[in-house]
Amino acid sequence: MLGRKYKDLTGQQFGRLTALRDVGRSSGGDILWECECSCLERNHVIVTSSNLQRLHTQSCGCYAKEQTSKSRKKETLFDIVDNIAVGYTSAGEQFFVDVGNITKLQEHSWWYTKQGYLAGYVDGKLTLMHRFLTNCDDEHVVDHKNHITGDNRISNLRVCTVSKNQYNRKMQNNNTSGSIGVSWEKRQEKWRAYITVEKQRIELGKFNNYEDAVKARQYAEDKYHKEFSFVNSMKGGDA
Repeated sequence: MLGRKYKDLTGQQFGRLTALRDVGRSSGGDILWECECSCLERNHVIVTSSNLQRLHTQSCGCYAKEQTSKSRKKETLFDIVDNIAVGYTSAGEQFFVDVGNITKLQEHSWWYTKQGYLAGYVDGKLTLMHRFLTNCDDEHVVDHKNHITGDNRISNLRVCTVSKNQYNRKMQNNNTSGSIGVSWEKRQEKWRAYITVEKQRIELGKFNNYEDAVKARQYAEDKYHKEFSFVNSMKGGDA
């Protein structure tokens, strides 16, 4: 077993799995490969070379779960509250859509992915609800204006480029200033404001007062990000 001829599987696809890198040997001497699954979760699993090449393992386990889900498919239930359709996933979790989309959605079973998006099978294909409702093509993404991924009312969804989707990002956990695009320059003892537009960072200046830096950032959001800026999205798109 230890003398087995080495075969580089890097980049090769086996079912839903793509071999990424050799990560060692099993107790029996077989080569272990870290693989990425093409499912929505993009899970990584470790599989032996022989199991890959013989197609004994072709997914992270998602395929079996999907088949089980299909066999247990139930019609999605809805309540109507204040002219909003409240749907329930297969696990009983709530989501929100327009009343007019109930018929389109109720014949499918929906659930939340690990990333918090709603997914289900449409014509046998695993599909994200927000993409299904907007007929989004493969070159675009769908932005949830209010950051609530369970709110799939059309008024909360907009098809856009990846760059514009990034404009409407929440404040990151490592932000220490309390404002997106504003940071403290310790050496100069000033507040720095900046904004990113189409992957290019634009410096907006350095300020003695925090409030002035925040105003500069908001002015730049109105100018460059417009309705896609986080602040304007939360205001309902008023630039």
